[in-house]
Amino acid sequence: MSTYASQANSGIKGLLDVQKLAQRTITLGTRWDVMPNVALKAQWDQIHKPADSWGLFFTKDPSTAEAQSFLQNRRKVNVLSVSMDFVF
Repeated sequence: MSTYASQANSGIKGLLDVQKLAQRTITLGTRWDVMPNVALKAQWDQIHKPADSWGLFFTKDPSTAEAQSFLQNRRKVNVLSVSMDFVF
């Protein structure tokens, strides 16, 4: 690996390490074909965010007490999404 590529790789790794993006997600989904051209879909995600990580969540102002509490503590977030797809 060239010196430039090695330095770039080191810089990118350092940038990603500083961003604190660790999280783990468990997903369960299903699909039901209601009619030949209509599908009903549901998906549940449970996101586990460790302490000292933002995960993939964003805050308007990371310096607020609420944002710092979110960063410093473990969180479990549940997301349920339902959609209906159709072709006409």
